[in-house]
Amino acid sequence: MANKDVSYNDMRKGCNKLLVLGLILILVIGAVLVGVYEFSRTHFGRTTIQGVDCSWLSMENAKERLENSIGETEVTFTIDDKSYVATYEELGVEVSSEKLKQLLKSQNFFSKNEFSLENGVSVSKEKVIDFLSSIPELQEENVVNPQNAYVRFDGNNFAIEKEVIGNKIDYDKAYSIVEESITDVSENLNINITSAMELPQVLSTDEALINECDRLNNILSTVITIKLMDGSAYTIDSDVMKTWVVQDGESFTFNMQKNVTRFVDEISKAAENVTTVQIEGTDVGYVTMPAFEERIPKVMKEETINFIMDKLESGESYTGKPIYDEDPVTENLTSYVEIDITRQRVFMYVDGKCIVDTSTVTGNIGAGYYTPTGVFYLNNKVYNTVLRGTNSDGSKYASPVLYWMPFYRGYGIHDANWRDKFGGEIYKHSGSHGCVNLPTNAAKTIYDNITYDMPIFIYQS
Repeated sequence: MANKDVSYNDMRKGCNKLLVLGLILILVIGAVLVGVYEFSRTHFGRTTIQGVDCSWLSMENAKERLENSIGETEVTFTIDDKSYVATYEELGVEVSSEKLKQLLKSQNFFSKNEFSLENGVSVSKEKVIDFLSSIPELQEENVVNPQNAYVRFDGNNFAIEKEVIGNKIDYDKAYSIVEESITDVSENLNINITSAMELPQVLSTDEALINECDRLNNILSTVITIKLMDGSAYTIDSDVMKTWVVQDGESFTFNMQKNVTRFVDEISKAAENVTTVQIEGTDVGYVTMPAFEERIPKVMKEETINFIMDKLESGESYTGKPIYDEDPVTENLTSYVEIDITRQRVFMYVDGKCIVDTSTVTGNIGAGYYTPTGVFYLNNKVYNTVLRGTNSDGSKYASPVLYWMPFYRGYGIHDANWRDKFGGEIYKHSGSHGCVNLPTNAAKTIYDNITYDMPIFIYQS
C-alpha cells in the first residue's frame, strides 16, 4: 500500500510542475505578444518608405533617416524664364509626423511594407524665403519695382509710357506656390513662381488708358478761335494748350478749366473795349468801321467757358463769336444796308437777297463834308419833304426829296433827282453835305424795305 501512495504523490507533483511550467510559458508568450504589440505601435516592422529602409525604426528615427535621405533632392525654380536650383534641405523640407503615424497604423507588422510619402512632406516658409531672397537678381539692391503704364506728355503730344515689369517677388505668394507644389518627394520637380512676381496693375494695352490718351490728343488737336465784333481773334490751339500741361512723374495736370476761364476773362475784357465793328463787305472781304458803345453786347463768361470746354472735350474745332447776352449786329446778317464810300456803292440785302446794288454820291470831301462811317440805325422815315441847311459859304439851301431816311444827327439816305450821274469820284469835289445821295428808284426800294432794327453799315474799303 505504501508503494501505491508514493506513485500517486509523485504523479501529483509532476502534474503540478507541468501546470506551473505551462503557466510560466503562457505568461512568457503573453509578455512577448504584449511586447511585440507595443513595439509595433511605436516602431516599423519590415518597412521601406519612399525606397528608404525604415525596418525596426521608431517613428522619430524613421523621420530622421527619411529627411537625411531626401535632403539632396533638387527642385528647380523658374522665374520669368530664368532657373534656379535648391535642395529639399535648403528649403527646410520636413517629413510629416502625422503622415508617419498614419503609415505606422496602416502597417502589417508581420509582413513586408512599402510606403510612399505622398502628401507627407512640408516646407519651411522661412527657409523658402531665405533661398529666394538670396538669388542675386532678387536681392534688394537689384530689385526693380513694377511700374504701371501711364499717360505722359512728351512736349508735343500725349503718349503712353509702357509699363515696367520689374523683378520684385511677393514672397508670401511664392511660398504658397512652393507649399502647394512640394507635398511629397519628387525628382526633377520644376516650380514656376513667375506668377508670384508683383506685376503692374495698368498695362499699356489697357483700353481705358488708350482711350484717355486718345481723348487728350484729340483735345490737343482742337482749335478754338473766338472772334470779337472788331475782327480781333483769340485762339486756343496745341501751342497754347501745351503750356497748360504740368507733368509730375506718372501724373500730370492739364488745368483746362483754369486756363479756359483765364482765356474767357481775356476776351471778355477785350470785348468791353471794342471800338470798331468788322463785317464781310460785298466783293471786298472784311471791312472795319467804328462801333457805338450802346450797341456792343457783353460776353457771358460762364456760358462761354462751358461752351469752349464742351468743344475741347468733344474735339470739335470752332471759329466764331463768344456767347453774348444778345447777338451782335455783325452776326447772322441777312437784312441790312451796306454803303462803301471808297467804291461809292450802296447795297441792300433782305433775307439774304441783294435787292439794291447802286452807285451813290456821299459827302464832298473837297469841301470838308464827310459821310460818317460806322454802324447806324434808321431814326425816321419821311416821304416828300425838303432838306434845308447851310452851304460852306454861308448860303442857305433847300433840296426837295421824296424819300428821306435819317440815321445819325442830320445825316441820312435820300434820293437826289437833281443829279444825272452817280458813283466814281464825284464825291471828292461835287459830293453832298454828308448825306448818301441815291437815284430815285434805288432810294424808293430802300425806303419801302428798310426797318428800324436793320443795321446800316458805312465803311471805307
